[in-house]
Amino acid sequence: MKLITLLNREVPLGKALNAAAHMNFGLGHRFKGRPNPDVQVFFGTGAQVREFRQVASAVTRESKGTAVFNDFMHTMNGPDTDQQVKTSRSTPESKLTYLGCTFVAKGVDPRLEKITQECAQLSGYQPHVGDAETQLVDPLDPPKDTQYKHEYTGERIVPDNRICLVLAAKTPLAKTINGAVLSSLAAGQLPIPEELHLIAFGHQGDDTAHGNISYHPYVVLKAQSAAKHQGIIAAGKKMESLRPNPEREEQEGICETTYDEAKQPLATVLFGLRQDTLDAVPRDGTRLFNDELKKTDLVPVSAPSPQATTAVKAEVKAEVKAKTSTGGMFNTSKSPDASKQSKKSAKSSRHAAPAASPSPTARG
Repeated sequence: MKLITLLNREVPLGKALNAAAHMNFGLGHRFKGRPNPDVQVFFGTGAQVREFRQVASAVTRESKGTAVFNDFMHTMNGPDTDQQVKTSRSTPESKLTYLGCTFVAKGVDPRLEKITQECAQLSGYQPHVGDAETQLVDPLDPPKDTQYKHEYTGERIVPDNRICLVLAAKTPLAKTINGAVLSSLAAGQLPIPEELHLIAFGHQGDDTAHGNISYHPYVVLKAQSAAKHQGIIAAGKKMESLRPNPEREEQEGICETTYDEAKQPLATVLFGLRQDTLDAVPRDGTRLFNDELKKTDLVPVSAPSPQATTAVKAEVKAEVKAKTSTGGMFNTSKSPDASKQSKKSAKSSRHAAPAASPSPTARG
């Protein structure tokens, strides 16, 4: 299963990352078992994100349940979720700015691939290679919502839950962003669907529903230190449970962490009662993620990767060594066939995930 998240590079990075977290948390319930798809994260212009979203929507409709997408709009930012939904519903679709879009399917449609190949990725970023057995389950149709009713007034009550993403203290975003996606998916997969309180609505003249976004607020933080991060994980495990999910063996608080190959935490997502998350994530242990992208942070997808450049250099060195050891003279010119083969090899290596880079693993 392949997951692509395309984020808007023209908005503040904190808002784009919040969009990524929200979109993937909202898609967690669509996975069978622990979500572990192949993951790639791209950054594009607002126009590219809109085009990607339009194509992803069309592909999802054509797939008949074998693909799913999620989007996040600029109108969904702010402290009051009810006001966000009201504003989003009243804003014509053509006036929406999409902060991001996520698409999941067994394969990537060539139309989507064409768009991402014209986008950028974080410098030093490596795709995550997941589990080939990862599967999607049928969607909630229609999206279910828990109708808590006030005992006397009969008015609908939504529990005061909160979602929290904590990123590793000193690890660059290029190394933690896959972890943010995977931990969000895992945390969104664990509760019973009714606890997610997914929002779905369309627009006048547009039958596309912007579903799979949780009603609950989602804050993105960065740990102040590795020790503080470990403390947050330990406290998160002790949070009170949401309503029991019969499919879960463990009923402790929802706290999902993705680790690197050295077993160091990259990203942690907590979901629970608001006060529980505030207690587990102390103010002096984190800061609000408000980092900004610099021009040097993004590289075009079509640009040669450091791995491809290293491979070409290694090939040249090996040829020089072979010529020297046999007493022959090294010739910098190559035959037409050899030149074509070398270019073909370098080109193909640009898009290959390096085998030497272990993928992060998501664990509770």
